[in-house]
Amino acid sequence: MAVKVVIEKVFENMEEATIGKWLKREGDYVNEGEPLVEIITEKVTFEMESPSSGILRRIVAPEKSTVPVGYIIALLGEENELLPDVDTENEHLLRQWRGEQLTVEHVSAAATKVQHDKETAQLRGAEKVRATPAAKRLAREHGISIDEVANALGVEVVSEGDVRRYLEGRS
Repeated sequence: MAVKVVIEKVFENMEEATIGKWLKREGDYVNEGEPLVEIITEKVTFEMESPSSGILRRIVAPEKSTVPVGYIIALLGEENELLPDVDTENEHLLRQWRGEQLTVEHVSAAATKVQHDKETAQLRGAEKVRATPAAKRLAREHGISIDEVANALGVEVVSEGDVRRYLEGRS
């Protein structure tokens, strides 16, 4: 039976997390308790352990994506096992998190966009700048890009403090 790997709430006011580096690839066998993926929150960065043993069949949330608590980020299972459709469940959760209404058209369009974005990123081989959810939110509020902050400050992982420093330097 396929196992859903879900972003759990690790502290009381945690609402979202950013996917850092995947420590395993699709097709790799993973033992229960083995580090699977790096998770970045506003408070901590940690390696999330596999909830079960099995083959990492599908990575649902790519590196550097920010997702809400409860989001299914991967599926574990046996080699030829039929996997559950988690895209609709995740899209519904994303829309709730963003406060949007869910429609069938949204789900279909979102699934197509996710696939297109993934293919485009693979073709470019582009590395996006990593940032904490708080940094992304603050940058978005001020209409600046995380890339802009990272390049200006020369940092690899942008924090909320980095965004504030960048904004202060612009004024």
